[in-house]
Amino acid sequence: MKYIYYFMFLLLNFLPFKIFAITNNQELLNLFHKYKMTKCDKFILKNTNLINKPNWSLDIERPNSPIGKGYSIVTLILTYGSKGDTVKKDFTFVETPKRCILTERATITFNGSCSQNINGDFWYISSRMPRLDYTAYKNKGSAPMLAKEIDVGNFKLCIQEMRLNSESRLG
Repeated sequence: MKYIYYFMFLLLNFLPFKIFAITNNQELLNLFHKYKMTKCDKFILKNTNLINKPNWSLDIERPNSPIGKGYSIVTLILTYGSKGDTVKKDFTFVETPKRCILTERATITFNGSCSQNINGDFWYISSRMPRLDYTAYKNKGSAPMLAKEIDVGNFKLCIQEMRLNSESRLG
């Protein structure tokens, strides 16, 4: 277990990681341009939609080493909402010579049990994972979600984690 903490310490200390206060979309795009991602502006704006998020915080990072000529990778970490109702989303954008690719991950924590917080009309259990503390779900569009219920003192929390992939062709 101590190796995990050591690894996390190293990872956090060596990744370029900055917190920014952004007031408009052009400032956001300028951050991506600084990290050599210049061809995916419309795709970035379409998929982040920062203006409609209440009370938000933004972090941006990129790998220390380049991934190849004509390729860029940038991760945007967006946290928004209010205490007791906060969403954290990680957007990993990859720019290739021909495409813009996005992997989006969201983590949402709800007060109460997962049975109270997961809409059974929309999500169905795809795997119970009896030896683990997660349950895998899918929706009608086959989007995946993992959920985990934890006890905190005398109440329960439901942690839901979702992933979405999308892409756009350049040119």
